[in-house]
Amino acid sequence: IEENPKDLSTYGLDKPFIKLAFKTGKNSETLSLGHKNVTGSFVYGQKGDEKKVLFLYATLRSDLDKSLFDLRDKSLLHSDSPEIDTIQISHGDLNIVTKQNNNREWSIIEPANYKADEETIHSILLKLKNERIKEFVAEKPDDLQPYGLDNPIYRVSVSFKENKGTRTILYGSEKAGKDQQVNSRENYAQGKGVLYAQIEGEPAVFLVSSD
Repeated sequence: IEENPKDLSTYGLDKPFIKLAFKTGKNSETLSLGHKNVTGSFVYGQKGDEKKVLFLYATLRSDLDKSLFDLRDKSLLHSDSPEIDTIQISHGDLNIVTKQNNNREWSIIEPANYKADEETIHSILLKLKNERIKEFVAEKPDDLQPYGLDNPIYRVSVSFKENKGTRTILYGSEKAGKDQQVNSRENYAQGKGVLYAQIEGEPAVFLVSSD
């Protein structure tokens, strides 16, 4: 567009909308993106310390315009069902443990031995795998009581085969409105709103759907 621009503000490159820095091996590079053109189809850019103004597709700016939340992992569970050994669900005095055998059949092994409802087990796993964190509300809270996570309402632990560890999700109170205080198993079961939750061993508190 222009080899040696006198005024970068014309292109929004005096204070770039986005500045991307990337590194490959020992080489590093930067790319600055400024205003879109009048049609909105292209965006002005500048590479590294070069003075030349580039004309780039506007979709590049859209693709790079991400917040920290956009870039963070928001999954509760990454593994597929065949990789899972046991599921433990605890709430109150009730503790239920289900186990998957080599034929991918599920059974209840605690509090007693029963055949498990396969459809329900798969529904739980699908819910955990598809659930996405809606908001990170506190990174390292000093007190978990305001979130109901000092004494979680529900605790769901998924253990993986071949001793590949356990991932435990803690569910606390429902996020209440300004004139509402909610922290009961009954409200949890009704599936309303969003819940405070936490991955055991990780400090961040976040919100997930209570449906």
